[in-house]
Amino acid sequence: MAWPARLAAADLLADLVLGGGGGAAAALAGGAYAGLAEVMNRDTYPYLNQDPRGSKSTVVSALAAVAAHEELLEAVVTAAAAPSGPCSGLPLDSADQVLAAILRSLWGVCQQVYNTMSADRTGRGRYVDPALISALTSTAATAAHELAVLADTQPQARRVLQSELGLARKISISFLQAIKDAPLYEALLELRKNIT
Repeated sequence: MAWPARLAAADLLADLVLGGGGGAAAALAGGAYAGLAEVMNRDTYPYLNQDPRGSKSTVVSALAAVAAHEELLEAVVTAAAAPSGPCSGLPLDSADQVLAAILRSLWGVCQQVYNTMSADRTGRGRYVDPALISALTSTAATAAHELAVLADTQPQARRVLQSELGLARKISISFLQAIKDAPLYEALLELRKNIT
């Protein structure tokens, strides 16, 4: 399936999850998490030169909604334990493992922006398609905002962000100085405040 079609399908899955209720749980139990996670994880190297049209904010919000609701996390565990389906066989045996995977995935987009804007191989962002940088930073700003909200409202998410991902240490002055996008910068400041 071509990348734009995958992104469109992920947006539909995200809308289902964001709709909440039984539809969200059913979509996740049916394997929707695999589609959402794949779209998020395609923003990391070596897939940097993918189709840059539009950010993935809806997908980010859907994954954050899953992270915020125990019953949705459990639906992903059910899908991973199923004998077949898109999530079958994923190493997600508990709600805590799903939560950690989602938080890692959301942080990964923020980390990718930093890597892009600070690496010599990208000319500190100058050698990368501006449309891709724009889409990536927009997605990362949404991810950082959602992580900040989760850190503020979900004790288990805060614990993962602090201890497992070590974000209080990673969101350093040098990290923030590499970020040129104001909404992303402010969201990262809020995230750092909520985990320290």
